[in-house]
Amino acid sequence: MISDLFEFFFTKSETRVIMFLAIVLIGGFSVKYLNHITQSESTYDYSQSDSIFRKKSLGPDAKDISLSDSDKVRENLLKQMETNSSEENSSIERDSNEVKIDLNTATKDELIALPGIGESIAEKIIQYRQSKGRFRKIDELMNVSGIGKKKFEQIRNHIKVQDPE
Repeated sequence: MISDLFEFFFTKSETRVIMFLAIVLIGGFSVKYLNHITQSESTYDYSQSDSIFRKKSLGPDAKDISLSDSDKVRENLLKQMETNSSEENSSIERDSNEVKIDLNTATKDELIALPGIGESIAEKIIQYRQSKGRFRKIDELMNVSGIGKKKFEQIRNHIKVQDPE
């Protein structure tokens, strides 16, 4: 047998180690080869799972929207809020096709429409505004828990702070 041949050159424990390594190596290559074959034959499409998750996370009144439609939904929400709010109390301003939301008067829905802002951070912004008073400059938004430099840079061009009149 092969083990008899190895006994001439190696000790019994060395032969066992070599045989173990050979079996592990062959087994590893076999697993890798089988995974490669099965992955190339069928790749799982996550779009249906994603749409179900998105629908459930948006609540019972949500319609089925795909991931690519999220920007359209955000823009529609902003347009709807813009038409619903009166001109004097409007917290939304459209300047050169750029939507600007006033941090001092924005509602929770308006804040959620900002990129990277979810329901919990919108609530934190409103709580911060209620406890500390009006925002004097937009940089103060970074004092809100959950908003760092990176998230602030995402929304910087979409927010404003209007002086009280």
